Amino acid sequence: MQRYIDERIATVLRVDPHAQFIVMVELRPSAAWLEANAGERLVTAQGTYGPVSYCSAAYFDSVDRFLGGLVGFLRQQPYYGRIVGYLPMSCGSPDSTMGGTEGNLFQKDRSRLTVGDFNPQAIAAFRQWLREKYENAPERLQAAWADPRVTFDTATPEISQLVAEGADGGVFRDPKDSGMTLDYFDFLSGVMGRFYSHVMATMRGLVGDGILLGTYYGYTLGHLRGYNNPGSMFNGNNFDLHRCLQDPNWDFIAGPMPYESRRAGQPFRSYQPTGSVLLHNKLVINEDDHRTFVASPTTYGRLRSPRETEAVLKRDIGGSIIDGTGHWFADWSGPRGRDSVGFFTDPSILKTVRETTNAAALALREPKGLSAEVALIIHGGSMACNDAYRASPLYHNLLTRTVWAEMTRMGVPYDTYLLEDLADERVRDGYKLYVLLNPFLLTDEHAQLIEGLKRDGKTLLFFYAPGYADRESGLGDEHITALTGFPVSHTPPGEIMRYSVTDTESPITAGIKPGTECALEAFGYELSRELHPPAFGPVFRIEGESIQALAAYPDGGTVLAARDMGEWKSVYCTVPYMSSAMLRGVCRYAGVHIYCNEDIILKADNRCLTVHNGYDGERDITINLPAETGAIDWCSGEQVAAGTRALKLHLGEGDTRILGLEQ
Repeated sequence: MQRYIDERIATVLRVDPHAQFIVMVELRPSAAWLEANAGERLVTAQGTYGPVSYCSAAYFDSVDRFLGGLVGFLRQQPYYGRIVGYLPMSCGSPDSTMGGTEGNLFQKDRSRLTVGDFNPQAIAAFRQWLREKYENAPERLQAAWADPRVTFDTATPEISQLVAEGADGGVFRDPKDSGMTLDYFDFLSGVMGRFYSHVMATMRGLVGDGILLGTYYGYTLGHLRGYNNPGSMFNGNNFDLHRCLQDPNWDFIAGPMPYESRRAGQPFRSYQPTGSVLLHNKLVINEDDHRTFVASPTTYGRLRSPRETEAVLKRDIGGSIIDGTGHWFADWSGPRGRDSVGFFTDPSILKTVRETTNAAALALREPKGLSAEVALIIHGGSMACNDAYRASPLYHNLLTRTVWAEMTRMGVPYDTYLLEDLADERVRDGYKLYVLLNPFLLTDEHAQLIEGLKRDGKTLLFFYAPGYADRESGLGDEHITALTGFPVSHTPPGEIMRYSVTDTESPITAGIKPGTECALEAFGYELSRELHPPAFGPVFRIEGESIQALAAYPDGGTVLAARDMGEWKSVYCTVPYMSSAMLRGVCRYAGVHIYCNEDIILKADNRCLTVHNGYDGERDITINLPAETGAIDWCSGEQVAAGTRALKLHLGEGDTRILGLEQ
């Protein structure tokens, strides 16, 4: 490792003597180390060995010694002062999880699933975690687990309970009967975060303040899905991000641009809640490893032409500028032959890099403000009561479709936060519309955070089963009613949920044809559909004769309704999917400024605007600016408009514009 880093830095300095470096430090143990240290490996529920256990004391000690030796070596080198940061990296499964569930891939037999780590050191770590949570009071543990015999010395995760079927064959396990499961998944969600916090503390002691420390972590949105590998959402960790962001030794988190969104016409998005990270004065660094048109690999959405490469790079870098995140390029070309062609070395690509670097410099002239009026709120803790199989189609429709496919096209910018961030007044007071994506399992504290939003004319949008699961009282329709203000009932899983618009008088459905249908979508592959049937449940419906139904099931049961509660407005959709037109309508109902009344991939803040078009044809669009503004293309320098609130743009096929807004 030392020789490799030395050679790489020396090579770069020959090209650019003023270069600065963030050193990536590979901490994954070798196959030889794992073979020689079998007792330090993750143990599956079936007793087989997996990757390293991130509760292994010997591994922690090895990491500490290695880091000490590496930094000691670098400190002696003439380029040490050019090292501005470190990215220590380890995982059992790429890029940020403990791994261990690889054997679950396409496993249909629930009894053969594994979840967690049964290494004795991991069990001991869980017991210590329980002692701290319950303040060493065994009676509190026994009450939480509904087990008068359990103690801190005997508490053990039971695999049959961890992978137990949801109540009535549905998405959710009853939390009232799942105390052990809820605690274990809470513990498990922070295994990697606690390891990295140890690493960051070690590094901080070695390199001191003023040096950036971070790693690949915080894929909170990406890890909600867990499809094709049942149970992987539990071993996916990263749901302790809120705690990590409060650790002063962490400076940044990094992650690749989502591989499912690499082509022109697909949206810019992130696996990480970037609003949360910025809120805690940390940095997100987006890793751009696009397989450009000159790259040899054809996987991961290889870009097909110079035009598409330019459009996608501008889309992603423009999105990073507006989100306030960093951006670096990762070239995974090989050492020889066709594979040795650099991903970003073509002159046309380097021109785009120069133009977008200039755009980023222009953006830094003015502080970024909280200009979005919509906050998307996600809750990693809700996964603790998920069924290992049946939650995946829920999140396919709620996250992949509603957020990543529809919200990104609704013509309104939004910021993404963790539910815990509602405790911060900047989030609590800063938005008109709160899209509460998945607050299915809530503590009293979390419920109070949501209650605190019900004021000042704010609008809250709920999906599917908000508040349905309560650790003390179990699953209950009354919990949904308390949170949303709408009486509800439910039935067990049946047919695939679908609904049609029934009332177009509301601002939410205005402009949508009566009878327009929305339906949940199954996974594309047959094996995936067999593992994760799309006809999941419970199926909820809004009750009450005085309810104004905006959309209904085929049998007439109400799916979508809105109500002005006086101090706040409630919008509730019992099906976990809404179209971009409906989401835009909710924004209209909430009094949010709508930049574009057409489906368009758009991001905006107080400084600039990015719009992107795919290959469905050229477009002429109108952007409704919140104030009279001039617009200049930050890449070409072209003056696009002067003093207008109706910005008219022509977008070619495979086209992206990054426009500076000048008042």
